[in-house]
Amino acid sequence: MPARSEIKNIIFDLGGVIINIDPGLTLEQFQKVYPGNFLDRFRQPDVQEILHGFETGKYDEANFIKELQKAFDFELEKEEFIRIWNLTLLDTPPERISLIQQLSNEFRVFLLSNTNPTHMEAYFAQMAEDQELWFPDLFEKAYLSYNMGLRKPDPEIFKTVLKEQVLLPEETLFLDDTLEHIESAKSVGIHTWQVTDKPITSLLNDTWR
Repeated sequence: MPARSEIKNIIFDLGGVIINIDPGLTLEQFQKVYPGNFLDRFRQPDVQEILHGFETGKYDEANFIKELQKAFDFELEKEEFIRIWNLTLLDTPPERISLIQQLSNEFRVFLLSNTNPTHMEAYFAQMAEDQELWFPDLFEKAYLSYNMGLRKPDPEIFKTVLKEQVLLPEETLFLDDTLEHIESAKSVGIHTWQVTDKPITSLLNDTWR
């Protein structure tokens, strides 16, 4: 880890870092309407390609729902599909929001998330209701994969943020819970913090070591 004084920019992941998530809740509910082994089918390359397309903007919500239901040969009403899809999203501890607000007084703070418009619409509404906050306002800019046409761990997504914001990688810290994403950020020279190793509240300490 770099010394605190060496860092000028902090890039946060969203799921598993700021918001608690449990994708298993969504998978369990879909299993109830699928006659076979949902998880095995879910892992197949054609299904993963649909998910990748949703998170990189290839599919809008309507086409994503259509393609995924076709892949599983089941049909749900749109409202029920979205309800199940959004079960993944859990709570956001207020202290994490406070942390970001405090850090933004000292650092340039950004968000970089693999996500999709359905989750983001639900999450922004949830934060507005629960914490009276328009979530993107926490950051200098929120980078969302479906708007960028790129998805972690592709190194190009990190290069895009660095270039657009004129950030030096050696002055930038990236926080994520996924090792593959951490390794990709390292490959372009960005300092990293895997949140499974240490809590993000440690960022308020005078030293990060």
